[in-house]
Amino acid sequence: MNEKGRRTYYVVCPANLKSGGPELLHQLVFSLNKQGAEAHIVYTNIKSGQDPTPTDFDSYISSYKLFTEIPDIPGSVIILPETRIDLLKKFKHTDVYIWWMSIDNYLDVYSPKRIYKQFGVKSVLSYLLRAKWRFAIPFLKKQSIHHLAQSQYAIDFLTERHITNVRYLSDYVNRSYVDASAQTVINNQRNNVVLYNPKKGLAFTERLIQAEPDITWVPLINLTTSEVKQKLLTSKVYVDFGSHPGKDRFPREAAILGCCIITGKRGSARNSVDIPIPDTYKFDDQTESIDVIIKRIKFCLDDFESASDSFRKYRRIIANEYTRFNQDVSNIFLQN
Repeated sequence: MNEKGRRTYYVVCPANLKSGGPELLHQLVFSLNKQGAEAHIVYTNIKSGQDPTPTDFDSYISSYKLFTEIPDIPGSVIILPETRIDLLKKFKHTDVYIWWMSIDNYLDVYSPKRIYKQFGVKSVLSYLLRAKWRFAIPFLKKQSIHHLAQSQYAIDFLTERHITNVRYLSDYVNRSYVDASAQTVINNQRNNVVLYNPKKGLAFTERLIQAEPDITWVPLINLTTSEVKQKLLTSKVYVDFGSHPGKDRFPREAAILGCCIITGKRGSARNSVDIPIPDTYKFDDQTESIDVIIKRIKFCLDDFESASDSFRKYRRIIANEYTRFNQDVSNIFLQN
């Protein structure tokens, strides 16, 4: 306990990593502190001589702690990302939460079958030597811990494996995206451009590009945050045929800045909670889908105003995520 007799929250996060998961971990610290709690971001794997906090996350925190500084005492609350379940063994007296932000990341770390499929025999041997198998689902079932799910996809994954003490705690897109959308007329100065993230489902996206090379396809790569925003504000379509291991930010950032969204049906994109867009904008990433996907893309380009109306509900949900996140943080951590 701190000097006021309240719980102290320690949110564990990899250092020097700018992506959706680490941003969410910083958002939790920001929300807890804003609501009167005492919360700290706790970095692992700090590189010597480097600031562990990405510049874009400076607005969430003013300081950080090292993992070795977490006191294993009653009154400490530890929030671990799903990729660091092995750190559970460090704590015997604290209240521990596992936050499931990316199912794929968990499987990449703790599933020998997944590791073998992706990286081969040598990686499986390394996995076994490091005893990562100890922290698979059967281990979790035996622990007296709490689970948080960033997506409906994560809830489904856990409940199917009979882990039931799960509470929903998602996230919100950076407020600068919502603020930018409020100042922009959605169909103003839009170009007939289809954006894609080459880190998300590139193999299938390349097949679409080959099928219709006359469309202007622009990859979102090697751009600053400001440059990405500008692309999203001035283009008409964003396609994402990635694995969607959680409720991904990129589709939401694209949607709130006015793009039409076309996705596959993998991971969280399959359900209507994590990506609540009409089914006519979701497709299996298979050969027989290519023609109809191209037809849908052309509809968005040629009749953008009509297509854009299909995403009003999605944009409204995205705009309200910040409020819901803070309410959920309060309900989960501060109301007991």
